[in-house]
Amino acid sequence: MASQAPPLHIGLGPRRRLHVAASQLINRTLGCASGIGEHVNWKPAVLLVLGQLGCSSHASRPIAKDLILGAADTLVAAESARLGRPFELAVDHEGHLYVADAASSTIVVLDSSGRTIGTVGRAGAGPGEFAIPRSITPAGESLWVADPGNGRFQVLSARGGFGRSFPSPAAAAGGAVAFRADGSAVVALNGRDSALAQRVSTRGALGNRFGRPVAVAPDVWDFTAMKAEIGRGRVPAAFRNVTDPVPARDGGTWLILDAEATILRYDARDSLIWEAALAEPEFGPIREAFFVQNRSDSTPWRLRPLSFFGPGRDVGGTLWVLVRQPEGQPVLILRIGEAGHVDGRLRIPSAVGVGAFAVDPTRRLLYLLASQDATLLRIRLPASLTLGTP
Repeated sequence: MASQAPPLHIGLGPRRRLHVAASQLINRTLGCASGIGEHVNWKPAVLLVLGQLGCSSHASRPIAKDLILGAADTLVAAESARLGRPFELAVDHEGHLYVADAASSTIVVLDSSGRTIGTVGRAGAGPGEFAIPRSITPAGESLWVADPGNGRFQVLSARGGFGRSFPSPAAAAGGAVAFRADGSAVVALNGRDSALAQRVSTRGALGNRFGRPVAVAPDVWDFTAMKAEIGRGRVPAAFRNVTDPVPARDGGTWLILDAEATILRYDARDSLIWEAALAEPEFGPIREAFFVQNRSDSTPWRLRPLSFFGPGRDVGGTLWVLVRQPEGQPVLILRIGEAGHVDGRLRIPSAVGVGAFAVDPTRRLLYLLASQDATLLRIRLPASLTLGTP
């Protein structure tokens, strides 16, 4: 007589997370979660049906293997002094690169070989001028730019001509901003107004707030109290809600919780689809370094935030997110699939100190920006790497 599979033990936890007991994992062939602690946004009635179907259990999903990418081409070298303090970059449909330079408050435009084509804007508060441009997003023949120092969003032509501007929400002064292809935006609230993010229209009208904070956000940062919390081995609430929004190509949004190592996926109506807490081997040293660095610094007002991730990008329906590696460690980019799994890990031994990246899926090029030494690198992605539909 064949032995029966043990019953599934499933619980619907807080934040509508589906928890599956470690020894009772749901078979992926039925469209179920496939790892310990993974969760899907399903209704309880559906869970009962799945239990009756008797999904078979299997081993926990293994850590994805690293795909080692080869040597990077240097497009802009530190000694060239062509960039001052670059910190963001984007690529348009023609393969042109846009690099935000905090030193000059301009956007430097380059071709795919690194040749400078021109610059967009200059320091100032007039039309087409910036107080440090951020969130550069090419969209067709337009260029959308956040200008938080001047309290506005600006719309320029791809060649830099001024189109229009409109006031940005107060949250954009300190929170991350991500523009969609149509020019609407998602602004990180970081727990303010009981939400993680908010939509903003192409004219600046405030839209839906979404995302439940993981901790009560303080109105004012008390650095002394936060230092004390870190001394007791706790991550302050002010850090835990820090969010990086990434527009998804289907109109939804990926929310990256930097200090929680967690990705949340929302649909086009801002309803939670799933939430995945990642547990990569590199995260332990990152967390430990956070406590060591803050405890060793006696300056009461100086705090180093806990951040597992750098910027993220939707590449053909997959979220690519940069891991904030300790100093001197090679670049690591995680590829998160639509089911919330780490489907791949891109490791680049030839590149360190990278703080931003951009992907040109049409030309299969990956660009890496090392901010501290103002270096821009380029890597050709192998044909074996699936990039989805551009």
